[in-house]
Order: sequence, then structure tokens, then C-alpha cells
Amino acid sequence: MKKRVLSILLTLTLALCVFPFAVFAEGLAASGTLNSNISWTFNSDTGALTVTGTGDMPDYKYEGGSYDSPFYNHNEIKSVTIGEGITSVGIYTFFRCSKITKVQLPSTLTKIRTYAFSQCYDLGDCALPANLKTIEAQAFSISGLTAVAIPDHTDTIEDGAFGSCEKLPAFTVGAANTAFAADEYGVLYRTDASGTKLKLLQYPAGLTAFDTYIVPDTVTEICKQAFIGNKTIRNLMLPDSVKTIGGAAFYDCTALERIALSDNVTSVGAQAFFGTKIKEIYFTSNQTAWMNFKNYMPAATLEQLLKNEPTVQCYAEYGQCGEHMMYTYIDTAGELRIFGCGEMEEYDTDMWPSPFASSDAQTVFIDAGVARISDYAFYDCMKLTAFTVD
Repeated sequence: MKKRVLSILLTLTLALCVFPFAVFAEGLAASGTLNSNISWTFNSDTGALTVTGTGDMPDYKYEGGSYDSPFYNHNEIKSVTIGEGITSVGIYTFFRCSKITKVQLPSTLTKIRTYAFSQCYDLGDCALPANLKTIEAQAFSISGLTAVAIPDHTDTIEDGAFGSCEKLPAFTVGAANTAFAADEYGVLYRTDASGTKLKLLQYPAGLTAFDTYIVPDTVTEICKQAFIGNKTIRNLMLPDSVKTIGGAAFYDCTALERIALSDNVTSVGAQAFFGTKIKEIYFTSNQTAWMNFKNYMPAATLEQLLKNEPTVQCYAEYGQCGEHMMYTYIDTAGELRIFGCGEMEEYDTDMWPSPFASSDAQTVFIDAGVARISDYAFYDCMKLTAFTVD
């Protein structure tokens, strides 16, 4: 008898391992209230949820193994309309409502709080209202957004607000906005009042047009989760101005192989390089400075950076030589390497000479994505003996 019971238990255990079950939320009721001022109705035939009332929607939290929002994990919700008079969407309100495809927000809305629409995987349409002031951390993370236009009056966007939105190729920013700007590729920056880019806030996870990015030389910080989830970026150049790399900045950037940076970086956050496969690091200073740089990282972050045993080149000069092209020059080895994609900038011998013309380069490596080498690129490189082309 004992053997039979044990056999049944073993069979059930194996069945659960092979056919794991999912816990689904019970069906959403036809109506309800969020607080004394806000109520909602739900049409189960169309999947349309309508929220009406005035003031801030309440915040929710994780409790008892689940989230206490009445909408949490309700996949029957297909669209959400939030009525005029409501001023904020609370924490975790629509967290993991994975089948929402469209959200209509009111003109009265001024704040979208943490995780409000996080993990709404199918959410492709959500126009941000003109009076929106604040978008908190993770508000739309891992959602299906395909376009984001930051309104003129938005003055606060917290780190990771649009992290890992893999269908989002670019940001646009209202012309009158003085707190943020998007560059010509759709990368989102925090700026000062003059429009100078100071912090790289979000590199779109869905930006796939090129594999090499050169951060502008006015930027001092790569924000937390700035590049999180982008699967295309392969080569990255950080200018001397960058001092801080935020936590999870390059988290899950699975194509990232090469990074150039200076010893001016004095802070690197936890899990900054988790999930990357960095093979080459170019560092402007000496071995002593490199050891100091490593000391700025949490132990686990350093382990993630070095897990693929990357080649570390100290005394490396580096710079931009095309729109999406960078070069590195190792003076001690006479080695010049050109990475990226597209065409090299146009050079001449007088007004605009190549940055590596007249150098002591002995060997040149040219990456597979390089489509054209400029005239006079290697002008007066008298010691040059060999090229290697990927």
C-alpha cells in the first residue's frame, strides 16, 4: 500500500513538473470602486474598462503573495479609458494586465506612478496627455509601447520608466520641453535649460537601426537601466565627461561586446553589465587607474563585466570617425581598430585631417559593418604594414 501511495505521489509530482499550472485571477466584476471619489465599470463582452471620478487613483502594493490592485493580472481587460478629473494613476494599478492594447488618459492627468502599466505586454497605444508632469520609475517597463511622445510640460521622468520596451524604436519630445530632449536617433536625454544633454536617460530597447553608439561629450551620467533590454547595441563609446554608470545600465544587452571609457568614471551601479558579453574594453589610462576603476564596482558587477575574460587595453586612445563608427588606438602596440557600421567621415590633409593620420599605427583592423573608408584616412601612416578586415 505504501509503495502504491508513493508511486501515485511521484507520478503527480512529475506531471506537475512537465505540465506546470498557471494561477489566473478570477473574472473581473462588472463594476467597483477604488476609493470614495473614483469608481469603475467593466464590459466583459468588449474587454473595455472605464474609470471615472476625481483626484488621485490609490496606490497598491505586494501583499500576501499577490498585488492588491483590483485589476492585477486580469487578462480579460483589453482597453482602459480613464475619465476627466482623475489626476494620477497609482502604483501597480494595471500591473501585468498583459492583454491591454489601448489606454486613453485624461487631460487632467499629471502623474503616472511606479509600475502603473508595467508588464502590459500588448499595450501599443497610450498617448501621454499635455499636462502630464511626472512619469515614475518602471511606469511602462516591459510594456508593448511602439511610440512615446514626451509632452511639453513633463519635467520628471524617473530612471527605467520605459525600460525593456522592446517594440519601442524611438522617443520624441515636445519642442517646448526644457527638461528632456531626444537626439536624431530617438535616444532620450535629461537636459539643462539650454538644451545641453547631461544624462542619458533611456536608449530605446527597440532601436535596431545600427549597432554602434557614441554618447555625446556633454553627458556626465548613464542613468539606471538606460540601455536595459536592447539586443542590438554591440559597440559603445563613453566620452571622458561620463562619471557615473547607473545600476543595471546595460542589463540584458546581450549583443554588447565592446566598450570604450575613461578613468573619469568613479561610480558604477549594481548589475550594470548583467547579461552582456563584453569581449573588449578600451580604457584611456594606465593599469593603476584600471585597478581603481574596478574598485568602484560592487563585486558581483565586476564579475559580470569580466565573466567573458575580455581583453582590457589600457593607454587606449579612442574617438568617433563616422556617424556610427568609432576607432581605438593602442599606442604601445601600434594597433588601430575601426568598429561600427556605415561610412567613415570625410577627411583631407589640411582642414579636416583623419584623427589617426600621421600616427605610428602598424596594423589596422576593420570591422564587418564598415561600408566605406575615407580618402586620406591613413595619410602619412609611415609605419603601417598590414590590414585585417573582418
